[in-house]
Amino acid sequence: MSRNNYRPVLVVTLDAAEPALIRRLIDQDRMPTLKRLLAQGRWSRVDSPAYVGSGAVWPTFMTGQGPASHGVYGEWVWQPATMSLKRFSGDGLTPFWKELAAAGVKVGVLDVPFAPVNNPAEGFEVTE
Repeated sequence: MSRNNYRPVLVVTLDAAEPALIRRLIDQDRMPTLKRLLAQGRWSRVDSPAYVGSGAVWPTFMTGQGPASHGVYGEWVWQPATMSLKRFSGDGLTPFWKELAAAGVKVGVLDVPFAPVNNPAEGFEVTE
């Protein structure tokens, strides 16, 4: 337990994975680590807030806010000053686990696309 009595948080994302296939592999004991994690945690599906494209999915997941709040609608962001596009990097977004880590919760984050690195004091982040 962390110093604040909250359970540790581990976020594992499987970007672009087919959920039915992953579930089937877990049920067939072909992904034993995920099976153990699932037995102790939760499985959540992340759906796109848009009907077309998926650029807003991970910013929405990591912030808990919709595109109208975080301002990311796609993988490419318009730069009005230069009249050009720039690939979205996660800069300017605050993921939910940053606040948890600041409160003393042990946090592990594995491969959340576009997530900025926050270097939790206790825990880890693996990105891209």
